[in-house]
Amino acid sequence: MTGPLALAGVSFIAGASAQSPTLFNAASYAIPGGIFFLISALRLGRAARAGDT
Repeated sequence: MTGPLALAGVSFIAGASAQSPTLFNAASYAIPGGIFFLISALRLGRAARAGDT
């Protein structure tokens, strides 16, 4: 899952260094990060309940 987050980070940096950066650029980085965080939390929760930690 690191690849998509790295791509989102590069997109965020490119957008932030543009002539007229907007708040949309920050949201386009935060939304995928939040989704990947949620997926990781769900997977860790399942592993903890199953005793696979």
